[in-house]
Amino acid sequence: MGFLSDAIDKVIRGVRRGRADLKSVVRSALLFTPVWSVITLLALLESMSFNDLPRLSFGLIVGLLSSSPFQVLGSRMVADARYLGVLSPVIGVLALLAVVYPPVPYLLSRLLSESFGLKLSHDVVLAAELTGIVYTLTCMVAASWKEYRWKAVLQIVASWTAFSVAFAVLAAVTSDVLRSFVLSSSLLAITLTASLVANARKHLENPPEITKEYLVGCLVVAAAAALDYFVIALSSIAYYAMMFFDKIVIWCGRGFPYPPLDVPASVGMVPLLAGTFAAGIFWIDVGDDLDRIYRVESRELEEIGRRMFLQFIKGAGIALALSGVLALVTASFVRPRFHYWMSGDVAYLLGPVLKASSALIHAVSAVPVPPFGNLATLVKWIERQLAGANPDLLVLYLLGSVPGALVVYTYPQLITFRREIEATVALSLVPIAELLAWHRWGVKWLALGYLMGTCASATVCALTAVRMWLNLHTEAYRVLSYNNFVSYVIEVQRHGGEEVRPRDPTIRG
Repeated sequence: MGFLSDAIDKVIRGVRRGRADLKSVVRSALLFTPVWSVITLLALLESMSFNDLPRLSFGLIVGLLSSSPFQVLGSRMVADARYLGVLSPVIGVLALLAVVYPPVPYLLSRLLSESFGLKLSHDVVLAAELTGIVYTLTCMVAASWKEYRWKAVLQIVASWTAFSVAFAVLAAVTSDVLRSFVLSSSLLAITLTASLVANARKHLENPPEITKEYLVGCLVVAAAAALDYFVIALSSIAYYAMMFFDKIVIWCGRGFPYPPLDVPASVGMVPLLAGTFAAGIFWIDVGDDLDRIYRVESRELEEIGRRMFLQFIKGAGIALALSGVLALVTASFVRPRFHYWMSGDVAYLLGPVLKASSALIHAVSAVPVPPFGNLATLVKWIERQLAGANPDLLVLYLLGSVPGALVVYTYPQLITFRREIEATVALSLVPIAELLAWHRWGVKWLALGYLMGTCASATVCALTAVRMWLNLHTEAYRVLSYNNFVSYVIEVQRHGGEEVRPRDPTIRG
């Protein structure tokens, strides 16, 4: 009976673990709402032939580039606020965002518009401003999880879904795409801000009185933290440079947009979404262990380290496998022709696979079932968009995005344990390789530079992450030695009086 009881208990634990994995997959999929909302809306607008679509796309790109340091800064400050049980970092970063951020998209828009030869309206600049704000707020809401993980995910999903519906309705009614985007994004920013403040206040035992002096103190905290996180901000800029440097080079030299080169560059980075998906699963699976990592004894820390390393390996496998599938499916849409860049052996191996997957996609899309009928429409739309693009460049970008998905997966892990210097170096390898390829062979070889850069970057990221997770005990105390944030919060007491919750006496540093 003892053996049978152990077997039954093992089965029950396996079922529970499977449910936990399923929940993490669902949460990770729901966190894709911001990405899918933008992709869906852009596809909708292009299918409706709106003339303002290129300018809106320009605004989205400028917003992402200009907000990249604030996304990481906001996430880190919210995580610190949750850990310390204080509200000042959250209010501080919102105040810092309001004071420092507005001129950044304006200056970047002006610089890039002059490089691309574009004339932009005020609505384009407003679209860039709001894009950066809503993505920063989304990162901050996601960082406010802890025991409210499902609530935070649902807040993000509901906010971005409301934005999508409002944008689609306003664009259809008024035919003014940019004005519709500005109005719906303003609603989204207000909703995310309210969610963030509500989540932050739930972690407080005694919410402070919001006075003028207290708000000044919060801004002091935010400015001090921004200086401390300067290198992290550089790594975040390098992260977006990995995805946009080649397109900026293309647009500066050929004009904006330039479909023969920038379409395969954009579509070829679709497999990078696999890294974001795998990262969502990883952080959901290790959330409880991560909350306890600085409060346990050495023996238990070693056990946590083993569990987190196994989760890291699982997530890396998911990122690589899913990115490979996305690359194969995307390549199958255009039936690429292999030319000078691919050897005969590689073409011999990949050719039949791509041909078979392409035939399968078209066969399924031709089945007279409503969902598959919609798939047929989607397939035709994708093929029409890729009709003028170079298929060889597309496949090069797709191949480069498979190791690129591993870079996207490991990047937030390196930042969490203050490996921002390694992350910055690894991510910078991609634009450096593209720059070398551009100067050596010309703009059409940016795809090869992207492939070489992502392979080198993935190698550096993977080696750093493996070493980090295998030495978690050392990493935890090293992070504590970096954590000067408590001294920043003490400054608030001089300006307004928020008290820091007493920390666990077992915590050192």
